[in-house]
Amino acid sequence: MGRYRVVRSSSSAILGTLRGREGVNHRDVSLMSRTETDKLDLAIEEKVTQFRRKLLRYACGGNRRQFPWREKTRSPYEVLIAEVLLKRTTSTAAAKIYEAFLLRFPDPLVLSRASTEEIAEHFTKVGLQWQRADAAKKLALYLAEVDRGEIPNEMDRLLLIPGVGGYTARSVLSVGMGIACAVVDSNVERILQRVFMRSIPLKSPLSVVQKIADKLLPVAHHREFNLGMLDLGALICRPAFPRCQECPLAKVCDYRLRGVTAAATKSYVERDRVAVSVRRARKKKRLTLVELARKARISKQTVIRIESGKSMPLPETIQKIANALDVSTKTLT
Repeated sequence: MGRYRVVRSSSSAILGTLRGREGVNHRDVSLMSRTETDKLDLAIEEKVTQFRRKLLRYACGGNRRQFPWREKTRSPYEVLIAEVLLKRTTSTAAAKIYEAFLLRFPDPLVLSRASTEEIAEHFTKVGLQWQRADAAKKLALYLAEVDRGEIPNEMDRLLLIPGVGGYTARSVLSVGMGIACAVVDSNVERILQRVFMRSIPLKSPLSVVQKIADKLLPVAHHREFNLGMLDLGALICRPAFPRCQECPLAKVCDYRLRGVTAAATKSYVERDRVAVSVRRARKKKRLTLVELARKARISKQTVIRIESGKSMPLPETIQKIANALDVSTKTLT
């Protein structure tokens, strides 16, 4: 597993309750009614076999993206560092500094002894170097002081590491340790929201989506399944104008089959249209996400959610963005 020992614990502890993704709180799945839960369970049961087979065929058929942190020889620490690098930057940018970073900081103990200034130097090419350096330093210090430089394999203990949330913890467990855990990021969430559109609310909490992912996950091939889901969401099941005709899940997808209410379909179409319009207008004005957020007096995260098609902005938010971009609201909607 790498150059240091992984803390091993019972399998029941490993599959502890996920308390939400990084920085986001959601109502619990238990708040669904019994009827809603039964409906969702039935939908999952009907689709699980085809879903797994089609997704794994896609994932193992040469369609996955190739990144250095996905190599099977990577240690849990190396997977964890990749997640630190990938926050708020592209995979291509992260890949350019990944190997050099690991060469200088090969384990948590070495990283914990380095100065924040030295760590920041290695992040200059991906931006936000001081924020990243501070996060990496805190992470390493915690591991050195609490876990003797080792990576725990319990969900609950991973979540105690500064900066580590549910997505990162599950990624380390599945990709870095070979422990079956369903990884859910915005790409996976979008896929499952669309495939099960008839069975779950449009704005389902993460706990509902996580429940679906957990039930779909094939234990024997969880790593390939998780990576395939991430890539399918990034390349095919895109936020705006998804390439449904190329999707291996088309025959089991409610969004593709349009077996949903007109209101639900209209909501997704409108959200996709606004996402593309805002992104196109921002790039035309040559504004960064931060610059648009500042001019519109909204958070950067709000802009990201809108441009990724994850949320439909309120009329007043659209007006703020339109004013910041000096365009009409009709241009954006």
